[in-house]
Amino acid sequence: MQCLLIIPPSFLALVDYIALGRLIGLIQATKAPGTPFTLRPQLVTWVFFALEIASLACQGAGAGLSVGDPKKHMDAPHATLGKILLIVGLATLVALIFFFLCTTVYVQKSRQLQVPELRPSLQTVFLGLYATTTLLLIRNTFRVVEFSMGWHGWLARHELLFYLLDSLMILIS
Repeated sequence: MQCLLIIPPSFLALVDYIALGRLIGLIQATKAPGTPFTLRPQLVTWVFFALEIASLACQGAGAGLSVGDPKKHMDAPHATLGKILLIVGLATLVALIFFFLCTTVYVQKSRQLQVPELRPSLQTVFLGLYATTTLLLIRNTFRVVEFSMGWHGWLARHELLFYLLDSLMILIS
């Protein structure tokens, strides 16, 4: 169940990473040949995607360690390590998404690219990136807090918050 909750939003993030990379490439193609810009379109996509996969691997390892024999106590050392790894993976993902949001703002506001002078349709794409990235940020922050509280924590016992702060964020994205 947790895999089905954790993995699909990564594909939504991947769409954002690809979109930003393509936006950078499109904007660079419309500029004069000598206009330098630090970020390379494919590099942006692949760096963010690779870090997303690393975060997922950390979360998966944590989830695998936390699953144990139900006859044993869940506070076993491997379960505790699993919870820590899961939270570290999720916190890393929150940081990654925040950094991606900052990168998107940087690309849009860059004087080298002069994005405000471009077509309004590109501005709409940037707004879409901001919206989906912010929703993913809210969702993943909720997941960090939820897993930090544990399986029997306050957030885990209030199902409505899960629907609002997790499922609804992904649905809107």
